[in-house]
Amino acid sequence: MVVLDRVTPESWGTLVGHARRASVVLSDDMAGAPLFREIYGNPGEALHLDGPARYFVVSGCVQVVPLDPSARDFILQFGIPTWWVADERAVLARTRPQWGVVALRPSRVLALTPEAQEEGLVRWPEFGRYLLWVYEHSFAAWQRRVWLAETQTAQARYDLLVETQPDFVQLVPQHRLAAYLGVSPEHLSRIRRRRVRT
Repeated sequence: MVVLDRVTPESWGTLVGHARRASVVLSDDMAGAPLFREIYGNPGEALHLDGPARYFVVSGCVQVVPLDPSARDFILQFGIPTWWVADERAVLARTRPQWGVVALRPSRVLALTPEAQEEGLVRWPEFGRYLLWVYEHSFAAWQRRVWLAETQTAQARYDLLVETQPDFVQLVPQHRLAAYLGVSPEHLSRIRRRRVRT
């Protein structure tokens, strides 16, 4: 894992482009402020800081898993480019995280600590509008995931992922996607074969 105390222009451009989707223009002087730490890592490497933080995925693919190695089969969430991931409980309570960010592919993330977020919100109100948009969309996606898990078959959930998030399906290794869907890798192979036949 490599940690930079600054954000590269390419990573800043990715974040700015995502903010534009929310109709928010982030101030250029934010790029030079020490709000974010840029973290690079290879598959299997932890990309998280020791304390609480939110992470914007610039490139690659990451998973949020328990820090307890014996529970690593459980996946709280994935992150692909322009997605935000976090141990939200730790960020809100400012406690030691119980969930960590681990690279599934060579990845780059921007880490935002609660203290840096507060500074950004005070200095740049547009940053607050952007984060509100992110949290609203994240919460809506979380509700949909829970609803689908309770009401749809694994086949239906996989089909929906392929139709609505094709990049996600391509970036996430199949054995991790199977765990996320709550099925065995063999069952996911059967689902994929059925989909190809139809």
